[in-house]
Amino acid sequence: MFVRNSHLVSINRTEKLTVQATLPNLKRFLDRDIQRNVADRVLYMGAIAYKFISKNESALYSIEPRVTYRGVENYKNILDAGANLQFFGDKLLMSAMHHSTNSVPLVPELPIKIS
Repeated sequence: MFVRNSHLVSINRTEKLTVQATLPNLKRFLDRDIQRNVADRVLYMGAIAYKFISKNESALYSIEPRVTYRGVENYKNILDAGANLQFFGDKLLMSAMHHSTNSVPLVPELPIKIS
């Protein structure tokens, strides 16, 4: 666990398991006496993901389900659930996430390696 730019971040990553937590502005989070009239500011975030890697030679190389929970000031908290997919090793990546606010981004990625 380390503190950087008023962030408290804890990352536990193994080859397959990732656990993350953050307090985006630690000073403001701990000082609750100041009255603020803002919304949509993330107070805290926690996430967990586990990567399943294919053992055969299929096009789908890995799937990584992910769940994230975000506390938001002056708004209902947000629960996200989705997955990261890797195809053909790391040649094509696809991410999809369903937010409890009923939005669903779908993001294709093509990693480019420059030598």
